[in-house]
Amino acid sequence: MADLFGISTSALLAFQKGIAVTGHNIANASTEGYSRQDVIFESAPGQRVGDHNIGNGVRAGTNTRAYDQYLTEAVRSTGSSKSQFEIAEQMSTRLIQLVGDSESGLAARTSSFFNAVEDLTNNPTSVAGRQVVLGEADFLSAQFRTLGSQLDQLEDQVNLELDVVLSEVNDQLSSIAAINSAVSDTSGNVSGDLLDKRDTLVNQVSERIGLLVSTQDNGVVNLALKNGLPIVTGISAGLLSSERGEFDISETTLNLTYPGTGVNDISSATGNGKLQGLINFRDGLLHDTQQRIGLMAAGLTETVNAQHQRGLDLNGDFGKAFFTPTQIPVLGSLNNTGAASVTASITDVGHLKATDFSLAFDGTEWQLSNSSSGASVTGTGPLTLDGISVNISGSAVAGDRYEVRPTFTAASQMSVNISNTSEIASRNPLLSSTSATNSGTSEISAVTVSTSASLPLTADLTFTFNENALGAGMPGFTVTGATVGPIAFDPTVDGAGKTIDLTAIMGGTFTISGVPSAGDTLVLSNNVAGVGDNRNLQTLSGLSTSKTLLEGAASFSDVFASAVAEVGIQTRQAAMSRETQTSLHDYAMNNQQSHAGVNLDEEAAKLLQYQQAYQAAARVIAASDEMFQTLLGAFRR
Repeated sequence: MADLFGISTSALLAFQKGIAVTGHNIANASTEGYSRQDVIFESAPGQRVGDHNIGNGVRAGTNTRAYDQYLTEAVRSTGSSKSQFEIAEQMSTRLIQLVGDSESGLAARTSSFFNAVEDLTNNPTSVAGRQVVLGEADFLSAQFRTLGSQLDQLEDQVNLELDVVLSEVNDQLSSIAAINSAVSDTSGNVSGDLLDKRDTLVNQVSERIGLLVSTQDNGVVNLALKNGLPIVTGISAGLLSSERGEFDISETTLNLTYPGTGVNDISSATGNGKLQGLINFRDGLLHDTQQRIGLMAAGLTETVNAQHQRGLDLNGDFGKAFFTPTQIPVLGSLNNTGAASVTASITDVGHLKATDFSLAFDGTEWQLSNSSSGASVTGTGPLTLDGISVNISGSAVAGDRYEVRPTFTAASQMSVNISNTSEIASRNPLLSSTSATNSGTSEISAVTVSTSASLPLTADLTFTFNENALGAGMPGFTVTGATVGPIAFDPTVDGAGKTIDLTAIMGGTFTISGVPSAGDTLVLSNNVAGVGDNRNLQTLSGLSTSKTLLEGAASFSDVFASAVAEVGIQTRQAAMSRETQTSLHDYAMNNQQSHAGVNLDEEAAKLLQYQQAYQAAARVIAASDEMFQTLLGAFRR
C-alpha cells in the first residue's frame, strides 16, 4: 500500500506542476519575448521486489524553454536591418517634405526672381519694376535661409535621436550584464523567464546596433560589435556616448568606452540597426542635400554678382554685389596645436563642387584635397583647387588639419546686398555706334563685358575699315583710342559675324558683322546717357537657364532638381528596403514563434490532459486508501 501511495502521490505532484507550467504559458501567451516552457516527465527509478521490479511513479524534471539559437539569430539580424531602413525612410521622408515643395520651394522662388528681372527689361527705369526685383530677391534669399535652417534643425534632430538611442542601449547593456550575473550565480538552474528577459534585451539592442552574440558554457552571453569590439563580457558592460566632431560641433561621433580597450570611435562600426541608419542618413543623404543646396545658393550668388558688377546702375556707377558674397567657413581640428590662420574664397564658381575640402600640414607644406574625389594640390599657399583658393598665414605644426566648407552653409547665409532700386545695374557699360557717313553694312553687336577692371574707357574706341589694314590685300579694321594693332576682318569670310576679344582693352568681347566699305567706322564708347539700356538685365535674366555650374554641365535649377531627385530616389529605396526587411523579419518571427511561441489550443489540450491525469492519480490514492482501510478492518476482526 505504501508503494501505491507513493506512486499516486508522485503523480499528483508531477501533474500539479504540469498544470502550473501550462497555466504559466497561457498567462504569458501575449508577453513579448516569452518562450514556451515545458515539463519533462520521467519515470522514477524502480524498486526490485523478489524477481520483479516495481515502479515508484513519476517525477517532473526541470522546466525546459523552447529555444532555437539559429531562429533567434535570424530574428535579431532581420530586426537590425528592418530598424535601420525604418529610420532611414522616416528621416528621408522628412527631408523630401522640406526640399520637394514645387509650389513654394526654391525652384519656384528662383523662377519668380528671374521672371521679375526679365519683366524689368521691358522698362528698365521703372521704379515699381525694380522694387519687384528687389522683393523677389528678398523672398528668394529668405527661402534659401529658411531651407538651410530647416536642414540644420533636421541634423540637430538626428543628433538628438542618436543620444536617445545611445541612452537606451546603455540601459539595456547594464541590464544584460546584471542578468548575466544572476545566471552565473544559479549554477545552471536558470529560470526560463530570466533568459527570455535577457533575449528580449539582446533583441532590443540588436535593433539599435549590429551585434555578435556568443554564449558561454555557464549560460552567460557576451556581446560584441560587428568589428569585434566587446560591449558586454560577463558582468561587465561598455558605455556608449556621443562626442562633438573633430571639426564641427554638429557632426557628433559615437564612442565606446570599455574596460581594457579605452575609448574607441565606433561611428563606422555599428553594423546594421537604428544607429547606423541615423548616421548613414546624416552623413550621407542629409549632408549631400545641404551641399547641393549650398552649391545652388553660392552659384546663384556669385554668378549674379559677377554679372551685376559688370553693368551700370541708374547713377552711372558700376553695380555692386547684388547678393552678399558667399563666406567660406574654415574649421580647425580640435587636435591642432599650431597658430595658423586659414581663409578661403571662391575664385571660379563654375568649377565649384558640392563637397568639403580637407587641408593638412605635414611640417613642410600643405595639402588641399577634395573630400569626395580625392583630387589634391600641395604647396605653401595660396592653394587653388576646384574653384576655391585657400590662403594660409601664421605658424602651423605638423599634423594640423582644417576643413574648408565652401557650399555647406551657403544657403543659410544668403541675403540681398542692395536696398535702393537705383542700385540695380541694368545697362551695359559700353555703347556701340556706326558713323552716319558709312556706306557699308558693318556693325558692332553682342558687346559682352567680363570684367570692369579696364572700364570706363579713357577714350572712344574707333574701328576704321581698311582693305589693306594688315598688308596688301589683307583687309581689317585699324583701331584708335587704344594701343592695339589692326584687327583682321575679311567681309567675304567674316561677314556673318566675327567675335573680337579685347578684354585687356575694353573688358570683354564684341561681334563685327556685315560688309564694310573702305573708310567706314564703328565706335565703342562709354554708355554715359543710356539709362534706358537693358542689356545687362537681359544677360542677368539669361543666367536662369545658363549652364554656369559644375564645369558648364548644370544650371541653378539643374542642381536643385538633382538634389530633389536624389532625395526622392533614396527615400523610395529606403521604403523598398524597409518593406523587404519587414517581410524577412516577419518570416523569421513566424518561424521562431512556431517553435517557441505559445499555442493556446495546444496548451488547452495539455491542461485537459494534466487535469484528467491529476484526477486519475487522486482516484488511485482514494482506491489505495480504501484498500488500506479494508485491510485494517480485516485485522480488527
